Amino acid sequence: MQSTAALAASSRLDALLAAIQPSPSSEFRRLTIAHFIVGVIKRCFQPHHQVEAFMFGSVPLRAVLPDGDIDISVFAVAEGNGSQSSSSSTGGAGGEQDGGAGGGGAGSVPPPPPAAPLRDTWASQLLRALEREAARPDAAFKIRDVQIIQAEVKLVKCVVADVVVDVSFDTVGGLCTVAFLEAADRRIGRQHLFKRSILLLKAWCYYESRLLGAHHGLISSYALEVLVLYIFNQYHAELHTPLDVLRRFLSVLGSFDWERYALALQGPLPLAELHNPQVDLSAMPGGATPLLDDAFMQEVLERYSVAQYLPQHAQHGQHSGHGGQGGHAPHPGSPGAGAAGGGTARPLVAPHFPLKHLNIVDPLLPSNNLGRSVSKASYSRVKKALALGSRTLEEALLRDPRSAVEAIDQFFRNTWRSPMRMAADNQAFLARLCSTQLPPSATEAILAAATAAGFQLHAPPAGVQAAAGSMAGGAAQAMPLALARSSSTSSLPQQPQQATLVAQQQQQQQQQQQQQQQQQQQQQQQQQQQQQQQQQALAREQAAAAGRLSTPQLAVNAQLAMLRQGAFVPASSPTTQAQQQQRSWSAVAAGGAFSRKSSSASLAGSERRA
Repeated sequence: MQSTAALAASSRLDALLAAIQPSPSSEFRRLTIAHFIVGVIKRCFQPHHQVEAFMFGSVPLRAVLPDGDIDISVFAVAEGNGSQSSSSSTGGAGGEQDGGAGGGGAGSVPPPPPAAPLRDTWASQLLRALEREAARPDAAFKIRDVQIIQAEVKLVKCVVADVVVDVSFDTVGGLCTVAFLEAADRRIGRQHLFKRSILLLKAWCYYESRLLGAHHGLISSYALEVLVLYIFNQYHAELHTPLDVLRRFLSVLGSFDWERYALALQGPLPLAELHNPQVDLSAMPGGATPLLDDAFMQEVLERYSVAQYLPQHAQHGQHSGHGGQGGHAPHPGSPGAGAAGGGTARPLVAPHFPLKHLNIVDPLLPSNNLGRSVSKASYSRVKKALALGSRTLEEALLRDPRSAVEAIDQFFRNTWRSPMRMAADNQAFLARLCSTQLPPSATEAILAAATAAGFQLHAPPAGVQAAAGSMAGGAAQAMPLALARSSSTSSLPQQPQQATLVAQQQQQQQQQQQQQQQQQQQQQQQQQQQQQQQQQALAREQAAAAGRLSTPQLAVNAQLAMLRQGAFVPASSPTTQAQQQQRSWSAVAAGGAFSRKSSSASLAGSERRA
């Protein structure tokens, strides 16, 4: 039975999650940008190379923070050379359509010499294409800070309309990771408690404790998600709210003996016996029955084990979990990292597992240490931050409800500021689309990208355009665009079919003001509503529940199988993709692009919270 302080704190965290989870305008912004970049990528390499680009990471998982970047995976089939895959990470769904068609600004690059495979030249080619696009005076989106990052996995990084976009090569592991985490969320259930907990812990690690960011020598996003999944696997019977997960995460990992143990989903592994690992049951909760049993893990590994889907690249052993706040976090493995297949039992950890300061076993690749990015200095910082966070949180929950809520707000003081920045950036993005000075070529590019992302952008009727032209002395001027959802959302009252972008901005401002007023009222009424909070929390949880993730993952499996064979399916129509671009917590793959499926109740509930 939770105390009244814990109930009040949990209610407050529900409000925080409602504020930082992706909104319709932020989804439109990210997905449109992503498909625009996908178009640039395709024009860069075609017709000399057949390429496809797919989204992976936190965006398709629907666990992205307001400041989250875009991760895209690009795959290519080399001419006359069999299959050659390449991946790039972006924040939008990789589309089947040429999502950035407009003006031919990023024209095709001459093919490299036969002796230079695409793996060696892709970054420089894409860099030049993005620089040409950035130099166009009529560019649809402002592109800046284009650069190549010479990391363990090479990246092409740029900023598009103030959103960071990472592009990498040959990272099929990113797709496997999204599918695996989606399957785990379905297994856990409880109205997507796993994804909500991931979002909350990402916010604390990124905004409050500054622990997230592999390229800064800190924890990668995928490593954090595996740690959260470990908490669920061992303590699932005690976890009912994101606050429960946060408390258990900080308590368990803040006191974990990293100098003696590595951590796998199944439990701690003694480092002294890592060559013949056995889970140390004495370090696990007494009598605990793992949530992710052997049958579930075997099924998941048969579908999403990295080496299984890239047999031609087994010698490279690359596995890239999706990037999160603080940058892309690739995860190369090593040779022979056993794929689960043919009924062969896969070891918990490979014999050549590299030992670092923080040792976390990748569930999909036992030779991959997800904690290898953590430096010696950062290791000490991580341990201290987790222990301090646990003490601070437990002390806050010993107070009266009103004081507990104030302490929770202080605990997430930086996180509370992020929705305001996100709203301002989204409004600026939408305002550009409403601008009458938008060049016609830019309008065409935006229309194509938005359509590929599953949104409908409509130019004004021809009569309106003609009238505007006559008023301007006959000069043809660009006109504002109107945004509408696909016809499949017509039953949802929160998503009108023909809402203009200006009206959407005004509605967003009103929602922000209402949210601020509700927060103030909630703080003033906490003490008077102590006995009602438990019922309110239950009602809020039911109202905010997204779909039960009933969408089958056959498309995910088909997509990964196609990558394994080096083949791609024909592009699906914009209408088919548009019907799947609705909000929910689910992430599936459809026609080679990760998209979302939701119910009317889930979307209506999330809109009320926003």
